Amino acid sequence: MKTVKIENQGPCMSNRQYNLNGRPCWWARIGQGDTAQFLRIPRTRGDHNLSCTVEVDDDVNVIYIGVGPNNKNGVREKVVC
Repeated sequence: MKTVKIENQGPCMSNRQYNLNGRPCWWARIGQGDTAQFLRIPRTRGDHNLSCTVEVDDDVNVIYIGVGPNNKNGVREKVVC
């Protein structure tokens, strides 16, 4: 197991978009598709920056983070470990 610090690199949602999209919170996952596993992270509002640490297996190289809808108003990023 290794400890990885997760922080968003770009902007978070605006407060207006956060409220219009149902007040979503940040999520983090490893893998994609059927093998995706969501990680337990502290509840963080989508209009605030994400900063937390997680423990993942040694073979994990990328953690995906996001908030809001998957379009221009949402945020999707990759965190390289």
